[in-house]
Amino acid sequence: MRRTLLFVLALLVVGFALPACGGEADKALTPFQGEGFTISMPGKPERSSQTTPTAAGELTIVLYTSQSSDEAYTVGYTDIPGGAEADLADVIQGSASSVKGTASDEVDSTYQGFRARDARISNASDDKGNKATVFLRALLAGDRLYQLQYLQKGADVKTAPAEYAEFLASLKIG
Repeated sequence: MRRTLLFVLALLVVGFALPACGGEADKALTPFQGEGFTISMPGKPERSSQTTPTAAGELTIVLYTSQSSDEAYTVGYTDIPGGAEADLADVIQGSASSVKGTASDEVDSTYQGFRARDARISNASDDKGNKATVFLRALLAGDRLYQLQYLQKGADVKTAPAEYAEFLASLKIG
């Protein structure tokens, strides 16, 4: 029997550390080589990692983030241990919960043959009361869970910029 992992990946927190002016997210999207994937992101993304406890043990989450004063692009991934699986709806809800936001506009899809789920998280909030909207894709590629996000200041932004669609479409796995 496979265990379902309830992921609360704290990827959304990075967007609330936006600097006061300028930054990498203000630049044009350019190809970036990650571990096992390529994607187009603005500027030179910063890499970070964190661990989180789950039902299957402690997992490492790797993040690449480009941010500016009012927006951020993040691609993150975690490898899923054998005998466990990720529920993409839980990933979206866990992400919304971690920033006290509300997930909406959820749509199941596929990308490059992999299961994916897209959503918009409104009213995302940090510990200082700053508000943002997050556009998010969770993608399960074999034993790796990816999250691609675009965060914009404003509690209820309805539409992501055209660059977000370009960012999503640029992901190449393998």
